[in-house]
Amino acid sequence: MDVEMRKVKFSEYFKNRIKDIPFAVMCALYMAFCVGCMIYSAVELGARDALLAVVYMIFIPAVFVFEYLIGFRVGYILTVLIIFSACGGLLGSSYNIYMILPWFDSLLHAVSGILFFAAGFMLAEVFFGKDNVNKHFFGKLAFAIFFSTTVGVAWEFFEYLISETMGFDMLEDAMVTDIQSYLLSQSHNVAIELNDITQTVITYDGGKEEWVINGGYMDLGLYDTLNDLLIAAAGTVSIAIVSIISFYKFPKFNKMFIPELVNNRRKPIEATASAADTAETAEAVDDGVAKESDNLSDSVSDNVSDTVKDND
Repeated sequence: MDVEMRKVKFSEYFKNRIKDIPFAVMCALYMAFCVGCMIYSAVELGARDALLAVVYMIFIPAVFVFEYLIGFRVGYILTVLIIFSACGGLLGSSYNIYMILPWFDSLLHAVSGILFFAAGFMLAEVFFGKDNVNKHFFGKLAFAIFFSTTVGVAWEFFEYLISETMGFDMLEDAMVTDIQSYLLSQSHNVAIELNDITQTVITYDGGKEEWVINGGYMDLGLYDTLNDLLIAAAGTVSIAIVSIISFYKFPKFNKMFIPELVNNRRKPIEATASAADTAETAEAVDDGVAKESDNLSDSVSDNVSDTVKDND
């Protein structure tokens, strides 16, 4: 028998979701961190960094919205990674962490590869369904790797577009000491090699100004872009290998890591109403049976009385 379902409002879903205390605490701490960064940036750093803190503040509400619309639930492991990645991006952009810790940007890209792998696997479950998990596991795995890699490429396109149109330097520069160039020779048959570069002199403003860069030649984002793609791909492949091992040896890890598909937007009609209807129906049946029993008793009594009178 089909169970009648009703639509769950977002407010009802949200109230039930924040009853998960560890999840709610992590979200609250992250929001407090963003508010603190916004206030500090507005006072000390400027409008750009304050606005950036507001943008990062949207991450948690976005998780709630996507959970509700798509119908999945983010686990604790993924929640920690999302918050770490968001906090890292804000700290790196506004508080110079990328310069203080040069490896930090690579770490965030590795984490992003893991995050988007999980998102891709979850979307694959939406498309393939949760039935026949063993049969479709490697199909979902392939989709997750493809999805994560594609998002990584799309992000680099986004960084390039923002850098070119809005004047933000989202493509981190790198110092190199050796280059090979066809442009310098003006021929694709001969590559000019410059090795052990120690200094680059840039003349600008129509020759009026000069900037000296010590330590080599400054690459404008190419190394950063390729390094980000490789690191994100390494994070994706690493978590894919872990997922394969978990599939055969430790299934609980995948269940904890991959967002769980749930029906956030539909639920059965309240069981209490059904129970009341059932009880009411049962009571009516009991009343009917009792009345029939009384009628039968009366009929039998009448028949007995008539028989006694006839005998008399």
